[in-house]
Amino acid sequence: MFTSLVVGDPPSASSSDYTIITHGDQLEDLKPEALISPLGDYYMEWDELCLPPSKLEPWRHEGDDLCDSVVRALNLRPGQDGLQILLDHLVLPKEKQAECVITFWNQISKSPPEPLSAFLESDDDATPSDAIRSCNRHLPPSVAAGQAVFWRYSAQILSALMHFSLAAGFSAERIVGVLRETNYLTGDAKDKTYRRLLETTQAIFDYMNDLTPVTGVGWKSTIRVRMLHSSVRVRLRDKKGLKNKYDEKVDGVPINQEDLLATLGSFAIAPLWSLRKSGIHLTEEEEAAYVAVWRHIGYYLGISPSRLATHYTGPKIVNNASKLFSCVTMHLFSFDLEFDDYRATSTYRILASVAERPPRKTKIEKHLAISRFLIGDKLADKLLIPPTSRWIAAEMRVARSIDWALFSFGQVYTQRWEVERVTITKLLVTMIVCWQLGVKRTKFTIKTFGGDKSKPPPIENGDSKVDITEEEEEKDNISPNADDDDLDASVPMGPVAGKRIIRRWQWLLAEMAGVVLAPVGLALASTYWLFKGR
Repeated sequence: MFTSLVVGDPPSASSSDYTIITHGDQLEDLKPEALISPLGDYYMEWDELCLPPSKLEPWRHEGDDLCDSVVRALNLRPGQDGLQILLDHLVLPKEKQAECVITFWNQISKSPPEPLSAFLESDDDATPSDAIRSCNRHLPPSVAAGQAVFWRYSAQILSALMHFSLAAGFSAERIVGVLRETNYLTGDAKDKTYRRLLETTQAIFDYMNDLTPVTGVGWKSTIRVRMLHSSVRVRLRDKKGLKNKYDEKVDGVPINQEDLLATLGSFAIAPLWSLRKSGIHLTEEEEAAYVAVWRHIGYYLGISPSRLATHYTGPKIVNNASKLFSCVTMHLFSFDLEFDDYRATSTYRILASVAERPPRKTKIEKHLAISRFLIGDKLADKLLIPPTSRWIAAEMRVARSIDWALFSFGQVYTQRWEVERVTITKLLVTMIVCWQLGVKRTKFTIKTFGGDKSKPPPIENGDSKVDITEEEEEKDNISPNADDDDLDASVPMGPVAGKRIIRRWQWLLAEMAGVVLAPVGLALASTYWLFKGR
């Protein structure tokens, strides 16, 4: 009945029964059970959880006030590790600690409240490694199960995050405004954009390894990213952006609640849509677990708990979150995108920054083709993504067939083989990112992008007053990567380690080929001897 993606449970209807949505205003008067198709790229039924632009617009005027207060109280400066500054403040005598810092710490230093937490009371499959080794694709939604889903399909998910979530999402005009003020992913320097993308990937890897409060590397990265967002918000509201043209009355608070939920959806939902379009079908439990772990992360990133509870919980968690992501996307884009040259779009600049990079050195035309396939032709046309050539389209079909074959073989062959496939894939993608980052870890600190040259006055917060020392003042002149630290020492690096991983992968493929081709060879040999005997 449908050749495109269907969001939620499809009713018994044909594509001709759906109303094509070309502008967000069309959503205002929709009745429950109305059938719509945004630009014709996918299909969905409007229900009580769907929100028109008028309901979403107020979210744009809500930020993260508590974390903003913490950033101001700590007087967080460019280049400073926000989490470390926070921890240093908490060892001060109680009377010198800012009240907002204490409140903030009490919220983030423990597991999210129910029903937002994805930690299970049971210790079964308590880590992603445990869940990977079990090969159980029907685990109840949990942090570990969701992390295992990520690593099981990591190559495809990372591709979706690049070609769908970031390449398309950062072209929404109301999001681009903040990016322009910070020069984040919108500048002409390809190397700088590429590094920012690698840092985002590093954060995702951290999230998918250990979210244990206070000690987990993933938990630490969520708090650092949240404080980075607040630092950007504070500076833009203090008119310290690059251009100071961001209009809060028009576009809302910088990095507001709708922006955060759009980003969460692009990480939690867009990859699931992409896997479906690629012919890779996860179990219901796998999809629910993947969304649940992102809900857990979203709490630490400062997203409204009540909205997470409404749209990211329940027995239909994937359906509910997908509907919200669709509504937010329609509101942010409004389908009014107009460009004169596709090379001037954020989509092209982001993809150009990763083109021709090792290890595969994929051409920009292939990256553009993948984006067009994942986001849909109609939105791709709006973003001026060029049509895909027949040759590249054929290459992509072959690649998708190979991915499907690997996943299918792993499900029917031995558990040992599937565990090895996931383990090798995890090592490969992690090694590549570590190598490209120069074996260094970013602490997600704010960079100097605006009027940070003059020394600001001390910030008062109740009875607390945080002064800037001369030593802290000197940190304004730190080198661009001075906030880096060593990456995970357990990740093997260097040419020798790389060759070992590749050799393991080759042996794995050889085993698969042997198992698949052996019956064919046996049948041919039997046929030959049968006819020879005659």
